[in-house]
Amino acid sequence: MVEEKQIPLEEAKKLVQEALVSTGLVIKTSDYIYAIYEKAPDKWINVSIILDEKTAWVSEATTKKAILLLIDEVSKSLPQYKDQWKPILDEAELEDILSEV
Repeated sequence: MVEEKQIPLEEAKKLVQEALVSTGLVIKTSDYIYAIYEKAPDKWINVSIILDEKTAWVSEATTKKAILLLIDEVSKSLPQYKDQWKPILDEAELEDILSEV
């Protein structure tokens, strides 16, 4: 089981930025920003920012667990959003989004 902990919003923003400039994935929905990336060999960071609540959560996972978390995100969470989510690929776009949080 992956243990999530609440973190300050500013810390979460830095982690999301780190995900974008590394080999991570950043997704924005109408309710949250989700990022996952490899911090070190077999150490992945999974971070979510809940937009309405202005709260943030982080967990660490092994590579195997990170893949399962990503599959879960894509198969269970994102389908609820239909055309209301998108991957964030550009640093300027991410900065615009994070400035509104």
